[in-house]
Amino acid sequence: MTPAPRLHRDLRDRGIAVWPEANGHVGYRAPPDALTAELHQAMVVGKAGLLALLESEVRWRVDAMRRQCAGRTVWPFLVARPSPTSPGHCLSCGEPLAAVEQTRCSLCLEAVHRVLANVKPKAQA
Repeated sequence: MTPAPRLHRDLRDRGIAVWPEANGHVGYRAPPDALTAELHQAMVVGKAGLLALLESEVRWRVDAMRRQCAGRTVWPFLVARPSPTSPGHCLSCGEPLAAVEQTRCSLCLEAVHRVLANVKPKAQA
């Protein structure tokens, strides 16, 4: 069995973005022909380890975002247009981007969704 950190690196090196889904599955986006039968089998066999690694990666991002935005009524988010010259690294965490990602890694986007899901809108005065 491939260790989770190595499997994650191998997937990213092939341009495949992976993230933990709420239903206990590993979500992914891949360029055509990037996900080989061997990599898919490694994902199936190593799912528990990969999921644990991805959850820990999302967890520290959620904690960081909550700390950075604590007490704010407006949350600043950088919005960038996709372009052929997109950065090679996530604009939020600096991790290398998979080929299917434009400006933010899938783990940071998952963290944003989790943080925003727990934000209660303030009543308008």
